[in-house]
Amino acid sequence: MASAGTLLGRVVERQRTEQALRELNEILRQRAGDLQRLAIQLSLAEQHERSRLAKLLHDDLQQLLVAARLNTACLAESAQDERKLEFAKIDALLQDCQMISRDMSHELSPPILKYGTLADVVAWLAQWFGDKHGLTVAVEAPRAVPAASEHLRVFVFQAVRELLFNAVKHFGSTAARVILSCQDDNLSVQVEDDGICFDPHAVEVHLRRSEGFGLFSIRERLQALGGRLEIERTRQGGACCRLVVPLAGGSEPLAESTELGGVKMTTWGDSRSRSVIRLLVVDDHALVREGFVSLLNRQPDLEVVGEAADGAEAIRQAEELRPDVVLMDVDMPTMDGREATRRLTEQHAEIAVIALSVHEGASVSRVMTAAGADAYISKRAATKDLIETIHRVCVGSATSGRFPAACPGDAPITVPKIRLLDPILSASGSTVLRRR
Repeated sequence: MASAGTLLGRVVERQRTEQALRELNEILRQRAGDLQRLAIQLSLAEQHERSRLAKLLHDDLQQLLVAARLNTACLAESAQDERKLEFAKIDALLQDCQMISRDMSHELSPPILKYGTLADVVAWLAQWFGDKHGLTVAVEAPRAVPAASEHLRVFVFQAVRELLFNAVKHFGSTAARVILSCQDDNLSVQVEDDGICFDPHAVEVHLRRSEGFGLFSIRERLQALGGRLEIERTRQGGACCRLVVPLAGGSEPLAESTELGGVKMTTWGDSRSRSVIRLLVVDDHALVREGFVSLLNRQPDLEVVGEAADGAEAIRQAEELRPDVVLMDVDMPTMDGREATRRLTEQHAEIAVIALSVHEGASVSRVMTAAGADAYISKRAATKDLIETIHRVCVGSATSGRFPAACPGDAPITVPKIRLLDPILSASGSTVLRRR
């Protein structure tokens, strides 16, 4: 009986111990899940804050600088010769401010994340590291890489940027390579550098401690997406980090705040001579619109017949006013310039569209020309470049009868759009034309 009692006591104690271990394991699993979610939330919060600051720079500071340059250009036209040099100096200072603001906005959250593909995102990072840190980055991205959601593009951008920063800061690398590939519905992003003293075991030790939050965040986010991080050493002794993530795991949207903008009703011009190119200016910033209107109305052969503050209002006003050319801002609330251009060109093929943006990148121009825009020009471009672009999209129209003389009140005469050149950047890198 004593032996039986002792055995029974041991069984009960073991059961209690196993139950305590099960409870502890469950707590550990919950903590691990909480840690993964925290890593994701921290990373998303960081990107959200970067996007918010970049949006403030783009939507406020850069637009104000554009408006200031437009007003300066208007004043310079009517100024005396000795004053024009002073206005030119002021314009140069404003342009420098624009460039600094644009660079800060791009470093925080480049527009390539919104408009580009995965290959575009990696190529932009390669160029940026070359310009800023002297790191030569070769990119291998086959055309077979499928389209990815913005959330996945943001994650790849953050991860590759962190790995390239590590190559520059910790390993003293001067060259690196990024390889994109897809297999079995998984995206593989491999980052290699030309270092000679990389130690994968030391990295694992850092990941177990409170050091190396960047790699730790990447690994946790990968695990939460169903992927994995592989770290090894190249034959030359450099670092090789491989990110493997299911393409279906990148469907989680990145939350962003959206601010709704008001709409200003358009106004008709008094003179509607058919020898004048009639313009509709679309921009969600009132000061920028006023600057463009004032500047363009000073030209004898241009007339601004209306204004709109978003894409939806632009479509309604285009239906009513039937302008010859629409100056379309790319980034706007309610309906952005890309969607507005697509709908406008589908409904009114006779109306030319010139896309405007403070962003200067091939990805933005490709998106807008694919949507149907006839040209793309940066808001930082000189006034003469904008006016020349307006005339270029209308070249040949006068001889084809697009602007014949007509009595006031006649319905606008329209003809099919002219054929333009394939997408090509001008010498200034600001204007893109497409073929119709």
